[in-house]
Amino acid sequence: MRRSQPCARNTRSLPPAGRISLSLAEVCGLTGIGMTKIREAIEAGLLPARRLGKKIAVRRPDVDGFLTRLPSGTSKKAAQKSAAEP
Repeated sequence: MRRSQPCARNTRSLPPAGRISLSLAEVCGLTGIGMTKIREAIEAGLLPARRLGKKIAVRRPDVDGFLTRLPSGTSKKAAQKSAAEP
């Protein structure tokens, strides 16, 4: 039985340590969040990104801030309750 190679679209790349900006694929690889959700976050203004031609770049600190601002991993009711408390 022949094994198929993974599609390039499904592979997640990790950036070199010294880079200050990341491609969308690298953001996906670092966060474990899918490409569609990352693009939706950028379009909604939740994740700042820069565009140069067709290339989209995201700064590492912006990824950290985006993850920090996401709700906790608790249930939706618990997240809504904690958001409503002063």
